[in-house]
Amino acid sequence: MSLMERMKAGRGRTQETLQKAMAQSQGGGYQKDERIWKYGYVKHPTKKDPKKPAQALAYSSSVIRFLPTPFIDMRKEEAGELPEGAVLSPIVHLMNHDFKGPGGHYRENCIRTIGQDCPVNEHDRPFWDAWKEQGKPDNDLKKTLVGRLPNDEYYANILVIDDASNPENNGKVFLFKFSAAIKKMIDEAFDPSLPTATSFDPTDPFEGRDLHLTFIGEERSFNNWTGLVPVDMSKDSKWVESKLCAGDEVKMEEVMEQAYSLQDFLKPTLFKSYADLKERLKVVLGLDSGDDGQVKPEAQPNQVLSAATTAPVQQPTATGASTTSAAPLQAAGDDEMAEFERLLAEGGA
Repeated sequence: MSLMERMKAGRGRTQETLQKAMAQSQGGGYQKDERIWKYGYVKHPTKKDPKKPAQALAYSSSVIRFLPTPFIDMRKEEAGELPEGAVLSPIVHLMNHDFKGPGGHYRENCIRTIGQDCPVNEHDRPFWDAWKEQGKPDNDLKKTLVGRLPNDEYYANILVIDDASNPENNGKVFLFKFSAAIKKMIDEAFDPSLPTATSFDPTDPFEGRDLHLTFIGEERSFNNWTGLVPVDMSKDSKWVESKLCAGDEVKMEEVMEQAYSLQDFLKPTLFKSYADLKERLKVVLGLDSGDDGQVKPEAQPNQVLSAATTAPVQQPTATGASTTSAAPLQAAGDDEMAEFERLLAEGGA
């Protein structure tokens, strides 16, 4: 069976494989990766920034297409090069921790990404239980524990159809790194909240849709960094029906051959062992190196970062070697809290 035939045979099962891949992962100071596409901004010709009337309004406008599971990962699976139980998917989910304690910073890829138990979650579970028993107050304990929740990142291959800020990207295949706002749009496509909406697979080459990303950029500052950040990314963005490459299967295959491996993000070599992570956590939290790492009743929550950092976190390069990337600390909102409570209920946090 050719890879095109295999891709066609897998149509209609993308949501299932995504759920399996995400379930598997439940258990600045930035080195630029040229493979990763980043939306840019252009100045509006007439509108002004409402917060800075002297400046033109900055907005982002682009059209991208999420691609199916990459051929390169299919080949790796057929050659037996992937770990046992690897789930091929058009999107991968990565988690990492970045917080501060009396013994330093804990900046590590979370091994829940590859389906293993995480010592941070193990350590904090009794604190979360205590917080829930207290009636879930909005206190310092909650802020500390929220700061130690893992940050979520998602990666997918995309075809850039129209990039208003960088037209030279048009027609090229990139990796796209995104977070909760885009992930929610993808989830909504598969499982619409409105009964009148039609569900669809955004990565399907024939029945999927292009994503028109349109949003305003607002200038903000974090530590020594100042730049534009998206405001309500999903408000004006929308899916538009279109076949990949206008349905031309020859061109589809050419595009799919350019897609990058997503399984490279899940290589075991990018993650430290549970034992090594636990020892590092003890140092950061100021626990005795000889104890068993269990939380003592009198233990106090540790200090956490209140803004973005420039901590290096390993990511794969085009050759499979590791490089560094910043992972800014993200404040957890209601969705993150709901997810953590789900994990607590299932005993998986």
